[in-house]
Amino acid sequence: RMDYNSERYSEGLIGSVLSCLERIIEVIADKSENRIRDISLLNEAELTLQEAYNNTHTSFPDTSTVVELFERCALAQPEAIALLEGETQVSYGELQAQSDAIAHLLVHVYGIGAGKAVGVLLERSTATVAILLGILKTGAAYIPMDIAYPPARVSAIVEDAAMTLLITETKDIAMGMNESCRSADATSLIASSATYQNQPSLNAATPDGLAYIIYTSGSTGKPKGVMVEHRSLMNYLWWALQYYLQGEPSVFALHTSLAFDLTVTSLFVPLISGNRMVIYREVEGELPVERVFSDNIATVIKLTPSHLKIIRESELQGLQSIPRKLIIGGEQLEQELANAIVEKLGTATIIYNEYGPTEATVGCMIYRHRREDFGYAVPVGRPVWNNRLYMLDRYMNEVPDGVAGELYIGGDSLARGYYQNEGLTAERFIGHPRKEGERIYKTGDLVRRMATGEIEYLGRIDEQVKIRGFRIELGEIEYQLNSYADIQESVVIAREEGGLKYLTGYYVSPVNIEPATLGNHAGPSGRRHKYKEKFF
Repeated sequence: RMDYNSERYSEGLIGSVLSCLERIIEVIADKSENRIRDISLLNEAELTLQEAYNNTHTSFPDTSTVVELFERCALAQPEAIALLEGETQVSYGELQAQSDAIAHLLVHVYGIGAGKAVGVLLERSTATVAILLGILKTGAAYIPMDIAYPPARVSAIVEDAAMTLLITETKDIAMGMNESCRSADATSLIASSATYQNQPSLNAATPDGLAYIIYTSGSTGKPKGVMVEHRSLMNYLWWALQYYLQGEPSVFALHTSLAFDLTVTSLFVPLISGNRMVIYREVEGELPVERVFSDNIATVIKLTPSHLKIIRESELQGLQSIPRKLIIGGEQLEQELANAIVEKLGTATIIYNEYGPTEATVGCMIYRHRREDFGYAVPVGRPVWNNRLYMLDRYMNEVPDGVAGELYIGGDSLARGYYQNEGLTAERFIGHPRKEGERIYKTGDLVRRMATGEIEYLGRIDEQVKIRGFRIELGEIEYQLNSYADIQESVVIAREEGGLKYLTGYYVSPVNIEPATLGNHAGPSGRRHKYKEKFF
């Protein structure tokens, strides 16, 4: 018998607690020599039910690549518009020919092929899309970098990836490159590729080859490269195509950084489905996301909750003229924010909350927002095709429904690991403790499964934070601060103000530091200084 506050706890939850207690007593009575940490709180029936949640096996074209599916679309509809950028239109046939020419140039002039990685430091454009497809056609992987990256970060990635070629329009960064890596100006590369027009189609990409390597923040101060194979990418893209589009003609907006794996959806789903992509460049004084909505062209938009807050506060008019599907990722989505967006954009708006770390190829969990849902945050839902989710305690035991546990991910979407970092790969990609042969990824995210079977996100178990959807290790920022000769010690924390997150760093120095040394200081000069950097 258990007495409890029925206004705070449901009968189902209390029943679960009693079931766990009964299970513990049974194990102790039967196997009193067992360690307490080895006692599972779940009985066989509950374990079977959790397995049912992971019954996500679905066939997908696992012997194909994104290049092959794009070429099928180009062959079937060469005159159809693939890319729109302002007044510029590129058909599928033109994109096929241009990417083929680029691929031949990369192979014959730069020696690019399978096993190679090509850096891409470019603004979003029709030419950039052709270059990415050209790289993939050679069998190489691309490494996207944000054009806003400081030269030091670009150099660190170039060196870590042992990159042999960087394609960029940023001449000052190219000049400071590692001598072992060649740089190619994108405009010149496109012009030179005309020599290889009308060559046979080139497609050396393979399912087990790398499609891309995305570098994320590292706690040691050094970015780490996540290696994603074509097969994993295809599993996600094929699911996204079926789930989000459902056969409907769609227009995607490409408006976020290529270095952000959230962008992968907007980049490749339209190209393998014969749909259109509208490309938005960075324009000084304007926010691309506002142009995406004010244009009223895109019907499928991938973005973060930070983007939604911008739209909620904007004074844009006429936003209810077309129905839209919004795919949200990167940060926790608040129920109040989602409801406000539906109110502003119209009830024809559909919001999907997609969860997934880069190590699980963009997205591995999905939930369709409902305005009538209760709670602070929109759930992250259930596993997508061929993904398995496990909520484990610190002793690697499954936790009951309603109990918080660390999320581990298994299945076909898992990345190969971290580039040239076997130690970290072995630490984060581990074998399942009770399923021989299954590899799972340790996310560091705290979650729990609700009575409905949906999973809700609770936060991090470490010091990693997300700002505008980007994963940031606070240790990496501290590492950079500590690299200054006059700083003895530093600590960085994430703060929130007006719904926007930013980082604040505090450091200790034995001497005075000139204000220009680190940037924006607050507080009197002396032993303690405050360094504050805002990310919007």
